[in-house]
Amino acid sequence: MYSAYLQEYLEDLTHIAGIEPGTVTLLDETLACFLGIFSRSLGADIHPAEDLLKASIRLLLLDEGISRLPQEEQLNGIHYLIGMGFEQTGELLARIKSSNGNQVVQDTPLDDDHWYRMTLALLHYLAGGHRVQALAVMRRIESITASIINDPSGDEYQRSLEILQRIYSGDLPDSVESEEDPWYQLAFQSREPSNIQERRIQRLATKIQVRRNVVLESLGQEDSPAWLSQRLDV
Repeated sequence: MYSAYLQEYLEDLTHIAGIEPGTVTLLDETLACFLGIFSRSLGADIHPAEDLLKASIRLLLLDEGISRLPQEEQLNGIHYLIGMGFEQTGELLARIKSSNGNQVVQDTPLDDDHWYRMTLALLHYLAGGHRVQALAVMRRIESITASIINDPSGDEYQRSLEILQRIYSGDLPDSVESEEDPWYQLAFQSREPSNIQERRIQRLATKIQVRRNVVLESLGQEDSPAWLSQRLDV
């Protein structure tokens, strides 16, 4: 039995997808993945066995599906569900790596499945207006970055983290140096994505900026970025 707000989000998803209520099993699948790893750490098993690949494919298909829908308030809950799914499976992968002693740092953040899932979780939470959950994920990404800062790939992770922090805060950099950074260019649409991972990040970053501007304009602020920047400086 899910909490009232999760049940409401699931009902929104079934309504938009045009399927029967009670047929969405996404949360069951992601939770089963998490419980499967946890139970094995205790020397136990769960039945039926978890399927991380299946859950991951469902999350990516859902992410792609809602990208084709107009920006509506009804999507806020679905962004929450996707964000939670990516967060759970991201932490699951971190546990798998830890238990296997596999702590190899990837050359770029996009090649790091844990980092990428947590980033998608962060962006989906923000796209749906769930800033408390987004902040918790942001702290996790900061922890990942801090743990590898001395690695040769550390600078790349740090640059990507700084852009994610700016997306979260709405504090857009305006220096030439920032605008020449590939992560800045990706997040703020000054270059085309080179792969599907970058496309997802850019699409979600754009949705977050649109959402923020709509909220600020509804408050009667004609120059939304300037208004937000002024408040952040206080």
